[in-house]
Amino acid sequence: MTDSQPQWIVIPNWDKFQHYRDRDPTWIKNHRSLLHSDAYRNLSYHQRGVLHGLWLEYAAANRQIRDSTLTLTRQLGQRVSRRDLETLNHAGFIEFSASKPLAPRYHDASPEKEKEREKKSPISPYGERLAKLLDHAQTVLANTGDIERAMNYLHNQPALSHAEREQLEHALRNGADVG
Repeated sequence: MTDSQPQWIVIPNWDKFQHYRDRDPTWIKNHRSLLHSDAYRNLSYHQRGVLHGLWLEYAAANRQIRDSTLTLTRQLGQRVSRRDLETLNHAGFIEFSASKPLAPRYHDASPEKEKEREKKSPISPYGERLAKLLDHAQTVLANTGDIERAMNYLHNQPALSHAEREQLEHALRNGADVG
């Protein structure tokens, strides 16, 4: 990294870590599927700690983290080396960008606004259930890169009908939402 061209760290698939997509996250999701991800398990405990710290800092910093080991060491309270960042990058957990990422715009998250949004676009329990299953399968795919593992997750859901399973598989293969 040169001083004339500051680099930025980007967390791929950041929306998968969000519980609410329309507000500033005070907490982030941490998926159990990481325990089955070879990319995650191949990280040292130190690198896992750096990764989890980066996720938290990424949320707190509005998706704007400089690629500076000195700054990250100070922010995370543990030594962060170039090798740690390169390992996380090669495992697919972070990316480097020459351009500063845009901070997301969050909407008003008051209970009144939330209820108003729910009235405008109600989600049936059927649709919400399938959306949660698809979200989890997409997380498995994002973390492992293994579509078969993600498909196996869907096949092991006993409460799904054949039509629901096909709908989810189609959405997973095509990167679509359940409609």
